[in-house]
Amino acid sequence: MSRVNYFDMSADNPERAMNFYKNVFAWRFEKWNGPFDYWLAMTGDPKEAGIDGGIAQRTDPNSRIMNFIDVPLSMNVEHG
Repeated sequence: MSRVNYFDMSADNPERAMNFYKNVFAWRFEKWNGPFDYWLAMTGDPKEAGIDGGIAQRTDPNSRIMNFIDVPLSMNVEHG
């Protein structure tokens, strides 16, 4: 079965958003070592069911949370 395995979200103020998620849900964040500011979100114990994600600076006022779904490479999908 294919399931959501990662989420990506943006915020006008990532620091404020991360503080919210830290205080309310006890999420942890780690700065990504890449070409732009991005923080990886660890939402719980990796041994338990759940998904992790990331947060970035919002660059588009219409941006939404994006979910990534794990799909097996052998899945046969017809395009219509």
